[in-house]
Amino acid sequence: SIRFFSDEICYEDLNYELPFVGRDSVRSFLDEFNVPGLTFNLLRWSDGADSCVFCWEVDLGMGEDADRVQGISFYGGDGKGGIQYVRDIPAPTAKPP
Repeated sequence: SIRFFSDEICYEDLNYELPFVGRDSVRSFLDEFNVPGLTFNLLRWSDGADSCVFCWEVDLGMGEDADRVQGISFYGGDGKGGIQYVRDIPAPTAKPP
């Protein structure tokens, strides 16, 4: 999947203080999520000419009753068919009563 990112990719995951910049940095970051049983499921998505947004849910592989992490991501293109910008925003884990 790293082949879809431009060389100048800037990947912001709001769980982290600083963005991951460049393919090597993003590759190392994404390799951390190569966990057996961990599955990202798309819930809703938009389709644009050079960008898109999608809502997702992470199945941690801990059974049907386990909590799931949800969030939203924005992907922006570089105008040449690659992905130049990503922002991942997870939903808060604490929910109001």
